Amino acid sequence: MFCQQICRQLQFLSWVFTLSISTLIVLPTQVHSETIVEVHKETELFAMGLLVAGQDISTHILVRSQSKEKSNYTDWLLPLDQVAQALNLQVIPVDEQQLELRSPAQVTRIPTQELQIDPQLGLVVSLGKLQNLLAVNSEVNQTSNSINLTPQWLALRQETLASKSVSLPNQLSSNINNIAIKATENMILGKAFGGDWSLRTYQPDIFDQRSLYLYEAEYLHQSQSSDYLIGLQPQSWLGGRGRFLGLTTIQRWGFSPVIANNFDHRQRLQADQIGRTITGQTTPGTIVKLARLDSDEAIAETIAGIHGDYRFEDVPTFGGKITKYKLLFYSQDEPAEVKIVAFATMSNQLPLGASALLISGGIEQTLGINQGFLGEMGDFQGGITYRHGLTEDLTVGLSLGYDEAFQGLGELLYQPAHLPLQVSLSLLNSPITPGWYAKGNIQYQPLSNLTLNFSSDRLERNIVFNWQAFPRFNVNLRGKNYEHDWQTLVRLSYQNDYFATIATVELNQKEELLWNFTSRIGHLELVYSDQAVFQRAELNYNLSRLANAGYGHWLVVNHENRESPESHNHLTIFGWRYRSPRNKDLGGYWEVGLGYGLGSTGSGLVLSTAWELTPGLRLELQYKTVSTQLDDNALSFKLAPSFDLFSNSRQWRF
Repeated sequence: MFCQQICRQLQFLSWVFTLSISTLIVLPTQVHSETIVEVHKETELFAMGLLVAGQDISTHILVRSQSKEKSNYTDWLLPLDQVAQALNLQVIPVDEQQLELRSPAQVTRIPTQELQIDPQLGLVVSLGKLQNLLAVNSEVNQTSNSINLTPQWLALRQETLASKSVSLPNQLSSNINNIAIKATENMILGKAFGGDWSLRTYQPDIFDQRSLYLYEAEYLHQSQSSDYLIGLQPQSWLGGRGRFLGLTTIQRWGFSPVIANNFDHRQRLQADQIGRTITGQTTPGTIVKLARLDSDEAIAETIAGIHGDYRFEDVPTFGGKITKYKLLFYSQDEPAEVKIVAFATMSNQLPLGASALLISGGIEQTLGINQGFLGEMGDFQGGITYRHGLTEDLTVGLSLGYDEAFQGLGELLYQPAHLPLQVSLSLLNSPITPGWYAKGNIQYQPLSNLTLNFSSDRLERNIVFNWQAFPRFNVNLRGKNYEHDWQTLVRLSYQNDYFATIATVELNQKEELLWNFTSRIGHLELVYSDQAVFQRAELNYNLSRLANAGYGHWLVVNHENRESPESHNHLTIFGWRYRSPRNKDLGGYWEVGLGYGLGSTGSGLVLSTAWELTPGLRLELQYKTVSTQLDDNALSFKLAPSFDLFSNSRQWRF
């Protein structure tokens, strides 16, 4: 018993001891494990996309369903460290019984018994407690398989929203506020003349001083109406493919920008909120009140006119997300009707009459080893971007850039207030391809569980139809046209706690019919793939007590069949596979596999190992003494996707 407690405490300390200078996150190391409840292991673990205030931060997060029903969203458990990084939170231990969570707008202390330990995720917090304790609203979209976290303070961490954002903390109090020193990176942050400055150097080879170069040297001044950025910085026009030494300024008229800790020109060109108009008709003389979705308290109210018309102007909506309100119609002091109104606002939309101007230019900088401390300076380059809100529904823009050649872009963004339609059209030229070409994206969502998307550019056209027919059953159709040839795909998926199936049928550009089928029933899983000249079937049995644990020991039977004009080969492998629990400190899980194959080309051992480098990507090493292609030994390395089709569907492929 004593040994178990010691092991449990050591496990807890390994989870919570994390220090990240770049994100300014400190997880507690002095909290006693006896004060934290361990998560019940007989639950479901699955992956979801993560959004912050409607913005895709290009990451996935593993979620533990505390209840057996996925629909009980408030009990979903998320890793505290990933949530803290996404929301720019500092987690600091106060004592053995409390943690202090600091956001850009507030400081909250929570008892440690409010947290739990997950054997794979470490410290976890539920969606319900995020809202109750930290004022972070959450929205789960099963159609897009994502979780949208929206902090009420709206001061969100933006460094992860773009790969080329500029890291400048907004809470600085003296001339030099922070110095970070690492083996290959040094950084100094400070404040002067009402703005922020930073210096950052890199030295890829710590034993070669010639590899040291200046990566970032800039001064940033931001206000509600304008921004100024001087120094070494990423390109902010059109493709934004490089870096330069120069000046960038953004001027805004008629709107406030998205609140952010870090400078990203795309975010600073977007409106924090957009006023929309709600109109309609009802019985003359009816009192109409506008309220938030979760309250009956009126934001505004009016009385329907003699023709029954009512109107609410400048109703705030937020870019990149769906904003919902409700209308309360009162007759004789009793609500006679409740109507829900939803607005889907595109990220780059501007309010009526508002405009934004970006001007940027300087000398190109090329960074690399042994190119000097300042890198190699090149020719002049620059760009101008202008956007204007013509109406509440329509925003237009024009961009011009010069980088060895002139480039141009005209854009149109259309989002009607009372129609679930989003239209984005662009006309642009490229220095690589002569002439102008159009690029467009149209999304139509008539129902909350039904989405139709069409996109087109110079090379291809895509059509996507997604329908969540039932809570656990999804239908996905995709069509792709490339060089006048069509590729069509149909995917059906169903999942519950004991049974899950994903079936895919594809007609490729060669008019070949391809099949893929994966199904799990309890501890047993069947995988089948028919890729024209190659067929594969695999039967796996999970020896773990929990069928959907995602780690442990498997017994595997794999059969392959390969056809060609010269031969027809087959191979059957009987094997064993082990996958470790995910270790966030080491980067992910690892796998080993051992099997023996019998086939038309002979028999022999099959050895395999894999390492998950990052969620969604793993490195595989495979050694075969027999296969359907070669009759001699073969060693192979490859990078492969590592996504969950469903809870325990990450299968090792011999």
